[in-house]
Amino acid sequence: MSDFGLHIRFQGLPLWVLIPIAALSVYVLWRYRDFLLKVEFPKPFAPLALRAGALFFLILLAAGPVIYMRARRPTPLRAAIVIDRSQSMLLKDGTNTTRWARALAAARIVENELETTASIFTADDELSPVPSIDSTQKLSPTGAETFLTDIPEKIRAGTDEPYTDIFLFSDGRNTSGARPAGFGAGTRVHAILIGKKQNDYNAGIGEIHAPDYGFTGEKINVAGYVYAVGVPDGESVGIELFDGGERVDQGKVTVNGRSEVRLPFSLNFTPQTSGLRAISARVKLSGGETVLDDNERTVFIDIVTEKRSMLYIDSPGWESRFLKPYLAGVEKLKANTIMLGPGSIYTGEDIRNTLGSAAGLEKYRIIIIGDAGAYLTERERESLAEYTKRGGQTVTLGGMRSLFTVGGEWGSTLGALDKGASAGSKEGFEVTPTADGWTSDLLRLADNGAENRRIWKSLPFAQTFYRAAPPAGSLILAAHPWLRCAGGPCPLIFSRQWNQGRVLAISFEGLWRWKLREKETDSQVYDRLWKNIFENMLESERRSALTLRLSARTITLGEKVTATARVSPETFNKSNAATLSVKPPQGALENITMTPVPGRAGFFSVDYTPGSAGRYSFAAEAAGRRSDAEPMAAQVSPAEFRWVSPNGNFLRDFAALNGGAYSDERGAARIAKQAVKNREYRTVRLKRSLLTYPILLFVLAALLSAEWIIRRRGGLS
Repeated sequence: MSDFGLHIRFQGLPLWVLIPIAALSVYVLWRYRDFLLKVEFPKPFAPLALRAGALFFLILLAAGPVIYMRARRPTPLRAAIVIDRSQSMLLKDGTNTTRWARALAAARIVENELETTASIFTADDELSPVPSIDSTQKLSPTGAETFLTDIPEKIRAGTDEPYTDIFLFSDGRNTSGARPAGFGAGTRVHAILIGKKQNDYNAGIGEIHAPDYGFTGEKINVAGYVYAVGVPDGESVGIELFDGGERVDQGKVTVNGRSEVRLPFSLNFTPQTSGLRAISARVKLSGGETVLDDNERTVFIDIVTEKRSMLYIDSPGWESRFLKPYLAGVEKLKANTIMLGPGSIYTGEDIRNTLGSAAGLEKYRIIIIGDAGAYLTERERESLAEYTKRGGQTVTLGGMRSLFTVGGEWGSTLGALDKGASAGSKEGFEVTPTADGWTSDLLRLADNGAENRRIWKSLPFAQTFYRAAPPAGSLILAAHPWLRCAGGPCPLIFSRQWNQGRVLAISFEGLWRWKLREKETDSQVYDRLWKNIFENMLESERRSALTLRLSARTITLGEKVTATARVSPETFNKSNAATLSVKPPQGALENITMTPVPGRAGFFSVDYTPGSAGRYSFAAEAAGRRSDAEPMAAQVSPAEFRWVSPNGNFLRDFAALNGGAYSDERGAARIAKQAVKNREYRTVRLKRSLLTYPILLFVLAALLSAEWIIRRRGGLS
């Protein structure tokens, strides 16, 4: 520190008081001098000078002297430590420890060298604060993407006071495609490279596609693409297709000379037995690969022995115009269609006779009833109700002639019409998913949660709906944005158990508008909704006291899967708790307590986030019963394993753009020390009262003590 601009001000007793005190002090000293001379004190000048000095210091202290100065002080270090948590940090680079473990060790070194407490963050496609570096020991690097260039903006948005120094620990594999960005004036970014240079010789499965279902004895095609990095021109990459542990097909693709290529593949197999099958595609290079984590991807296919029959009842209109061809294109279904009108049958006379018998309807796995419920006879409506109560799956759509309007048993099942209420809205209204709707796989129109919300916000408005109070026990998935029914939001999409069966009710009219939107925007929301409905309602034909459903069969590592258990009423009466057991690909069995689903008696759910890639097996347990095992595959992100070597150039440029230092993990301590040493300085104005300095009181005491000693030696008391 260098001080300059020194000056003194007096802020104690005012001058008009100090002058009389000074005059009185002079008078006291003059009388003291006369006294010393009168008693012939030897060398009277010494005690006189000491007393004069003491009086001077007393007057000085009474004046309240304050020193003002300007000084240069180092700027306080406000540091953040950001640790890359993407999946590429799982790599070991030929060592016994992962990049993630080495990044944590280097981050601890930096934290110890800093002279302040640092904020800790982990980063992948999001930036997440964590309490401490030690708390990250429980975490695993599962991020599917690495958006390093987003860190400056996200860390700036999360704090009111800017950081002076940011220490980034990463392998530099930024998957956002953006170049290094400047953070802003006053903030230095120091980059510490984690990882070692390797031979980027790697191939992996980027994508795999297969139908959701197939039939025994019929060929099924499995396609996708292989990516190859650093594979020489003309070299082949082998591909094998496995049904469980049995290889059912194989082939190869040839690299065309570029440093990074996408190579499409297509393989086939013919299943001979039914059931849910795990089909895996694997790649194999002739030489030793750098990393094997990305060599396999799995897809699950439901193999059935025959098409599942369904019945669609509606009247001619826009909805049937779109839904009929969609049903005809679903290979898993054998759809029978009947179009009704007032007192007439337009199509489907050959199956009309079965509508009056619940037993005749039992051959259908699912029945869809559109805007034609009022055209059915009372006996036919009773048969449909009995079919559902016995365990059937029924979907009913809204409309002026739908089952919502017929009253009777269906009226109590779908909800009582609000007295004096009118359906619809002149300005139209948005179909708004509820909290249960956002988490339901029925309303998932996109795999990504944010994209799913965007799609729902962009759907065409509905115009009319059946304004009714939801029946007891209903799970409301979507509601009117402002109208109320029986004290709560009016339901637009809801489901409920009806004895052993299930009803899915869509009370608004106009799903066909979603299909028109598809033609305008080339989206697939209409088809996706119906696909979700069939996957959700066409479950296994087994009827068990305890069933378990997973929100997804395949996920990318880092995503969560929701497990939902349904306990039958007779079993639920014996137990109000359920447990999920999870068998990971490695390690011990995990048991997790499931949470009751509000408003749904007998339903329990829990979210689970896999910590490693591989195949998992889930099962639910309640009241001494155990559900069938449900498989799921967590797979690595191709973006994170395509290139294996760390990208030091990216981190070096990132640090250079932001006035920081760059080093590998061995130089972490040096960078921290250099950051502390090179802190910026600022000029500050300092104010110090002399009364705060003990030396002045010591001098005063010394003067008085010295005078007393001299007086004693001269014979005076």
